[in-house]
Amino acid sequence: MDTRNKKYDYIQVRNKLYVNIEQSLVSLFFNLYYKSRPLTFLERKTRYRFINISNPLVRLIRVVGIVFLFHKQKNKYNKKREFVNVFPSKFYGTFLMKLRQKEYKIINLKKMEVTTVFPEHFTLIEVKKKLGILRKAASCQLAPNILQSSLKERYVKEEYINLKRPSYNLYEYERFNSEIVPILTKISSTEIPKVAIVQNYLEDITTEFYSLIRRYYKTTNTANYNFRKIEDYFLYIRMKLLNRAKKEEFLLVFSHGDFWEGNILNNSNMHYVIDWNTLDQRSCYFDFYFFMFSHASQTDKHLRINHLIKRLPSTYNLLHKELLKQSHLSSKHKSRLIDKTGIYLNLFYIEYIYLKTKEIIIDETDHIKEFNRWVELFQEYEQKIPNLEKQEYILKPEKYI
Repeated sequence: MDTRNKKYDYIQVRNKLYVNIEQSLVSLFFNLYYKSRPLTFLERKTRYRFINISNPLVRLIRVVGIVFLFHKQKNKYNKKREFVNVFPSKFYGTFLMKLRQKEYKIINLKKMEVTTVFPEHFTLIEVKKKLGILRKAASCQLAPNILQSSLKERYVKEEYINLKRPSYNLYEYERFNSEIVPILTKISSTEIPKVAIVQNYLEDITTEFYSLIRRYYKTTNTANYNFRKIEDYFLYIRMKLLNRAKKEEFLLVFSHGDFWEGNILNNSNMHYVIDWNTLDQRSCYFDFYFFMFSHASQTDKHLRINHLIKRLPSTYNLLHKELLKQSHLSSKHKSRLIDKTGIYLNLFYIEYIYLKTKEIIIDETDHIKEFNRWVELFQEYEQKIPNLEKQEYILKPEKYI
């Protein structure tokens, strides 16, 4: 039988999760419970404390709930399709998940592979660029392997990693540092870094940033007040860098761009990093600062700045020492690892704003709100520590051999 033109129907069971109609209830239960460790919503706490004591019990309840919803929706589908949200695809899998920019992922738990399909509104040039980024990401030893890809058919197929996402407690300092610092070191060490000059780098980013926001202002129908505040902060940090360190040299390294605990999969002896769509070359502490501010942003509002002030110095120092051990770095590279004047922190602010501006979908109010919340976190942190040069994590120059 020729299945090349066959379409598989996926029916919606929750928000952006769709299940292949061909799944049996037993196989769906087995796949969700045992083979879907990366899906954090399966371990989301219930309203009952006595249940939350046991993670396996929480997972069991969540899985049974999804299987029951699938059973109900499948019955409706078999009687009359218009009562059920159906998403057809030519790719076979266990379930399908929609993404924010209308791409979708199909997870095939039989073959242990993930297929990302790019939508028609992406031009072939955009798809080619995304495929190139993922191929480049595969050069990092922590990234999943690429199994297959096609520009014409707009997809990439990667290995599926059935490991859990970690969750880091505020007070688990040793575990946090012992897991995160080696990952950051491996990511940044994937390629030989480049030496750049602050002024030249800022000119390039500023030109591209204003090209993006002109396009945004022309096409959006929403109020621009929140984004104006973001733009003002970009200009403020840019001017601060130019006044303080425009001729300074710094390192550009291999950077994930969205490095937070949700993009880490691990167990006691192995680590993977997933979702490399934002891969690029950035200042060498970008992923470090991104992770730290991301972790702080999920913390209680009254504790998050104190959390940053307490955690940044020790983790920065540890990461700095690990980077100095890297044999692929020359003495010139190592001498530019020191953040003597706060260059890297301020470059992180600039790069973050530029990165998130590229990701904006027109009229996506929630995205702007989240974007603005991060900028407010940056401002709050800067207000707490006005004299950046006096921070503990600004290290004294050392000799490099």
